[in-house]
Order: sequence, then C-alpha cells, then structure tokens
Amino acid sequence: MAELKPYDNWTDKEKLFVHEYLVDQNKTAAAIRAGYSAKSAKDQGCKLSQKPHIKAWIDERIVDKCEELDITVERVLKEVAKMAFMDPRKFFNADGSLKDITQLDDDSAACLGGLDITTRTDENGIDHKLTKVKLTSKKDNLELLGKHLKMWTDKVEVSEVPLVEIDRTGKKTRDDE
Repeated sequence: MAELKPYDNWTDKEKLFVHEYLVDQNKTAAAIRAGYSAKSAKDQGCKLSQKPHIKAWIDERIVDKCEELDITVERVLKEVAKMAFMDPRKFFNADGSLKDITQLDDDSAACLGGLDITTRTDENGIDHKLTKVKLTSKKDNLELLGKHLKMWTDKVEVSEVPLVEIDRTGKKTRDDE
C-alpha cells in the first residue's frame, strides 16, 4: 500500500476541506467553505474526498468520534428497534388520558419525536392544557431495520456457477478420443 501524504504537505484548501467536511459531511458545502467556487464545488468535493490521504484522515476522525460518543452498530440498532416496535398504549393512563412526560419509561420517552403543549382559555376564562405528542415513525424505523437485515432489496445476489458444456451434436471431442 502506498504511503499517505503527510498532513503537513497538504494544501491549505485540503486541510480546510477535511475540517469543514466533518461539520455536516456535505462534500459540496465543505468545498465551498474551503474556498472553492460554488460552480466547481461539487466536482472538487468529490475529487478531494476520493484522495487516499483525505479519505483515510476523514475515516479516522469519524471512527474517533464514534468511539468518543460510544456509538456502535449494536447501540444504533437497539435504538432503531426500540422505535420500530414501540407500543403507543404506553403513553396513556388506564382512563385514556395522556401520561405526564415524567411518568414515561425510558424506552417510551426515547420514542417521542416531538411534544407541543399549549394552553387555551375558553369563554369562561378557564385554561385548558392541550398536549400534542408526535411519535417517531414506526414505518421509517421498520424500513431501516429491514434494510439492515436485507429483507427487501432491488439487488439480486448471484453466486458464481461453474459452466458445464454439453455436446448435443453427437460428435466426439478431442478429450473423448
């Protein structure tokens, strides 16, 4: 394997690109922020990200960040599975009223996509608290799990099959002689 270009020998734009890329992992935006023109940024971003020394540096930083944040495939899959298989009944009391957020178990709370609490005053001056709960999408999370498990794919995996020649002419081949 060829030795990678030392960081000290990189151009200033290469150095800036890799740091900007780690902000949002958007090659075009990173190239623009690194000083490339908007017109050529998409092309430059692709070219830069394919250079072995840049790709290796970015990959190393992403691995470091995942380790620092304790992000693992197992943790991500557990979280996606939690949201995919959530039971919306856990958000309600036996009488059908919405539970207070402090009463939710950790798994249910993790499935909250949003919470909107508003107060409305009726014609008698009485305040009524309205709570809208948005849950994470079961469908989206099930799709993510299905993709991970390769349950539905447009690609067909084909293994190599040895070819067998069959002589249907009835003529002898050299091997038969």
